[in-house]
Amino acid sequence: MKGETLRLISELRAKNISIALLSNALPNLEDTALNLVDVDKVFVSYRLKLLKPDPEIYRQVLKQLNLLPHEVIFVDDKLKNVEAAHKIGITSIVFTPESIISEMHNYLP
Repeated sequence: MKGETLRLISELRAKNISIALLSNALPNLEDTALNLVDVDKVFVSYRLKLLKPDPEIYRQVLKQLNLLPHEVIFVDDKLKNVEAAHKIGITSIVFTPESIISEMHNYLP
């Protein structure tokens, strides 16, 4: 795990912000996804029977989290996934190591 990701997670935790992970991981990688970072909830595409960037996968995650799109910030390193989440109203950020901390600060209290 890269330093900027760990730093961001630490900052989110300090602000008492919940963290969920949505992964297109295959069944044999689920344990890796579960142990990758300190998260509150993990969503794995094969269990949802959908893959990012299908907009329905984001809707299902929102429903399970009982959140509205404007209550979520989605971060992904793939532009197509970010664009799909954004189209349904989720604030979305393309992850880059150089800018993720400053980008996230634009949305945090």
